[in-house]
Amino acid sequence: MAIPSRSKPYFERPRRLSESIVWALQRRFYDSYGVSAWKDSHVPFEISSNAYLARRYAEILLGFLRDVRAGRLGKAGRDEPLLIVELGSGSGRLAYLVANELLLLTAALGMPAPAFRLVMTDFTENNLKTYATNPRLAELAEAGVIDFARFDAEQPHAFRLRRSGQSIRPGGRAQPIVLIANYLFDTVRHDAFKIAHGLLYETRVGLVPKKRRAMPRRNDANALDALEIVERQVRAPLPYYRHKEFDAVLADYAQGFDGCEMLFPIDALRVMDWFRGVARAPTLVLSGDKAYRTDEELKAGIGAHLTFHAKSSFSTMVNFNAIERVVAKQGGFALHAPQADTSFTVSAFVTGAKPEAALETRFAFDGAMAGLGPRHFQTTFDELKRGWRNPSVPGALSLLRVSNYDQDAFRRFAPVIIRKVGRVSNEVRADVVQAMEAVWARYYPLSSDEPVAFTIGLVFHAMRRFEDALHYFERALPLEGDDAITRYNIGLCHAARGDGAAAIEAYDLALGRDPRYRPAAIAREKLRRVMTRAKP
Repeated sequence: MAIPSRSKPYFERPRRLSESIVWALQRRFYDSYGVSAWKDSHVPFEISSNAYLARRYAEILLGFLRDVRAGRLGKAGRDEPLLIVELGSGSGRLAYLVANELLLLTAALGMPAPAFRLVMTDFTENNLKTYATNPRLAELAEAGVIDFARFDAEQPHAFRLRRSGQSIRPGGRAQPIVLIANYLFDTVRHDAFKIAHGLLYETRVGLVPKKRRAMPRRNDANALDALEIVERQVRAPLPYYRHKEFDAVLADYAQGFDGCEMLFPIDALRVMDWFRGVARAPTLVLSGDKAYRTDEELKAGIGAHLTFHAKSSFSTMVNFNAIERVVAKQGGFALHAPQADTSFTVSAFVTGAKPEAALETRFAFDGAMAGLGPRHFQTTFDELKRGWRNPSVPGALSLLRVSNYDQDAFRRFAPVIIRKVGRVSNEVRADVVQAMEAVWARYYPLSSDEPVAFTIGLVFHAMRRFEDALHYFERALPLEGDDAITRYNIGLCHAARGDGAAAIEAYDLALGRDPRYRPAAIAREKLRRVMTRAKP
């Protein structure tokens, strides 16, 4: 943060961080861009929404579900579908993947379906409209596995599920609830504090134009791009929030964290408190974020810092340490991934239960997060993508398995599979077929720049499995765009199957999409000559 300068006019004068306009400006960005905020890579989400992490989350959720079903967490909800609410579903990919993985796990245990209902929420109607029209989500919604609701984590309020009509509000029947909050707590409101000589100081922030930048309009969705933050500290006497546990944690910090600057995740804590009142039973909050967990991490941290991304979006470090302290004062406990990594870590916060009661939850968390944790998986995989240019087909398939058949991993190694699959054994070809089916099952279409169905079609075409290739090219049309190259490949499949008329029709459609697409014109003319010579 910059030092205040009287020579610059204020866009907003210094005030409590949670009351700053920066949050409203960021909400305007997400509301304006909708799901395209992720489609166009303005907002990072690969590490928090991949198939590998989704499998780990599903394993943890299954542990909690088994604790509920066994009655270790009380009588409420033992015979009902577990309510899972994702706060800020964003692109929608994580919800889809987690629901799919949890379906597989509950089915393997013979649990009656649906054993759970996953509710995708967001504050902006733009995202909810996108979820409702996504064909992969529609399948799960029809099965009663996924539902949708508008919910604002910054302003918790009663809400109704759009498909089932169920009302979620305080005062209803008691039921255990799971919250998933991935890269959510780092984008909702925080307050900032500094500890000096045992005293608590509030860090107030203001906004001024960047050097040589004009003052932006207040209704500009990209206003933050033109602004920088200035700060000053003022004494903050306790009680600060008039909330027993929140103020007790601030008092703990004032006594033992001299010289430390920190953010306090006030909206994360408030929304967790709100759902605790809704549940009136144990709750599990599963969160992946860039965060400080231990006292040492918090004391060595970078304080009240906002990290700006492309366009007018930003994120913060999340004080998981404060969340754990509040949850502990309320009689709950926390679980943390064993790897020391503040850039992306996963923690679980359980309220309304002691560790010894949540036996399966703790066991599942330890198993899911031990060894190759989410950040270590991403680091390992990024290194392999950069360094392993020419793996064998079995090697590429092994990496796909490690990633849990993630679509981004598939797109990275698909070219080598396509190039080499024609020369592999029948045993490896069978593995390729199984892998393609697994990738498809986890595929969540987000952008036409990620043509997964089309690429699976190319793999099958390289294997000379033309029926399968045709099937995936046709699947690609509604998901990834009805373009010339897809229609051309459909024509190649028809031609290889001996259906010349269907091939000519596909080439015609390709040229209708792009009259200058020469491969279709050449293939059409060549096929016409062959068909003419074949006539009696």
